Amino acid sequence: MPSRVPLVSTAFGTLFSWAAFYFVVTRIDPGSGIVAFILFYMVLALSLMGTFFIVGVMVRRVAARTAAPTPEALSLVIRQSLLLTILLIVLTVLQGARLLTGYVTLLLAGALVLFELYFLTRPSPTNRESSSQELPTASEPIPPPSRVTDIMPPPVRS
Repeated sequence: MPSRVPLVSTAFGTLFSWAAFYFVVTRIDPGSGIVAFILFYMVLALSLMGTFFIVGVMVRRVAARTAAPTPEALSLVIRQSLLLTILLIVLTVLQGARLLTGYVTLLLAGALVLFELYFLTRPSPTNRESSSQELPTASEPIPPPSRVTDIMPPPVRS
């Protein structure tokens, strides 16, 4: 069962991150400076990323009814959990600065949805169709044109 090892280690790392978040919230004074805020947001981001990753993998397992997610599904879950974590951290920072409004939330969420839709609709690198004209490889030299007409199209006569 090598497919369970990353999920179990991620679960332990996420539990450790949530424990660190609890420690930061209960033991560190917010008035102690910028280091406290940086530590707060870093630990929160790690905790959220791990939680979203685990939930995403579990949802994919139930939806696909398979025991092991594919590498493509894992990369999708990682990207979506990262985007959701970025959204929540940015919203938390904006709320801390008292700059968060409903319009800003909708704008940021819409931008991340469009960003994710771009990745979902683009062709994967393995499935991209090759162009009709084969490009030379690095080992093949590009032959020079034999005539000027090979470079320039013929003139249009009216």
